[in-house]
Amino acid sequence: MQRLVFFNQYRKILNRILWALAFLILLLIATSYWLIELVNPFEFLIVQLGRASIICFLLCYAISPVARLMARLCIILRYQFGKRVADWSFLYYQRRMLGLNSFYFAFCHMLVYLYFEIDLSVEEFYLEIQERTFIAIGSLAIFIGLVLAISSHNSIRRKLKRNWKKLHKLTHLLGALIIVHVVLVAKNLEFEEYAYLITISCLAFERTYHILIAGSGSNKLLFKGRRKRQKYRK
Repeated sequence: MQRLVFFNQYRKILNRILWALAFLILLLIATSYWLIELVNPFEFLIVQLGRASIICFLLCYAISPVARLMARLCIILRYQFGKRVADWSFLYYQRRMLGLNSFYFAFCHMLVYLYFEIDLSVEEFYLEIQERTFIAIGSLAIFIGLVLAISSHNSIRRKLKRNWKKLHKLTHLLGALIIVHVVLVAKNLEFEEYAYLITISCLAFERTYHILIAGSGSNKLLFKGRRKRQKYRK
């Protein structure tokens, strides 16, 4: 469990590593586009950027369920450290960066579509939204992602206070929109689409179970000591 202490101490460094990895992936995609002779450059860019966005979203969406799962495992295995969700705070610290990375990739995904497909035409984009359902759903998902990205800033979060948590429940709707968008685009589902669908479904089920079924009584051990820890920090 000393590794957890290490990660919690250097969580800011982990945060910067995630940002650097996202920038490296974006640079790799751009380099491949410019240096490699591709049969369909538009399809390559839009698929790779969309894939990167979805993976970042899944990692962000999985943090809370994974932290609760690891806390329960530590209770079963009787480890001294890791029995509380608070012990896995380094995971929660990475959630905002993963969410922002997901939005950045999704925004680039949309820019590629606007530039290559409709030549930045507003009228054409309006017609596309009316005729193609997956375009409308994808645009709505990016708009929700923009709202969540802007509201994730510390100053805006302080202004929103308790409403911030209510606003960020839109993450669940965003996950559903992403799945619908992917299914409509793919038409014939393959392994990758099924993997996205199953992963988000499992994560959504765990979150629903935690809120509706588990209740506060069965999770006391997971959150025990958080208040004491906050008082100690003060």
